[in-house]
Amino acid sequence: MPIDPKTAESFLAQHARLLDRRRYEFLFTGGAPEAVLAAVDGYRNPDGGYGWGLEPDLRAPESQPGGALHAFEAFAELGPHTTPRAEQLCDWLETITLPDGGLPFALPITDRSGCAPFWADADPTTSTLQSTAFVTSAALRVAAHDAAVADHPGPLGPSTTASSGSTRWTPHRMRSP
Repeated sequence: MPIDPKTAESFLAQHARLLDRRRYEFLFTGGAPEAVLAAVDGYRNPDGGYGWGLEPDLRAPESQPGGALHAFEAFAELGPHTTPRAEQLCDWLETITLPDGGLPFALPITDRSGCAPFWADADPTTSTLQSTAFVTSAALRVAAHDAAVADHPGPLGPSTTASSGSTRWTPHRMRSP
């Protein structure tokens, strides 16, 4: 079945968020990377993380691992263009990485309105393979063209947890030798 770009553009105009429209423009019509970054910034918090519904089923304002995933996805699509926001997101992830080196599925939410129960009821004190893997894999895509992310010393960089001795999930450890 052939794809009709005009139909896709019409659907996006009627139903998509501004971010999704800017990503489409960048990927398919020569749109500017700055437009994608401006749209992503609408979901950014002062702590360096992302919330505000960047993950559509998690419309809480607080920064969340799910928001980190979607921000990294947008940053990855922009390669070879880079943004300091990607490194700042790594800094934020360092603040929420649990002692075992993993990420929680979600952090505490002050207002459950607009949040799917599986996000709102998540245990923020337990690392999950799902969140750790999806954020790390998206960060790896960014690290392929962004040295600041590839070399970040935090949870995505080459480090170990001193208190437990466990190895953090890192792009460096997931790469082939």
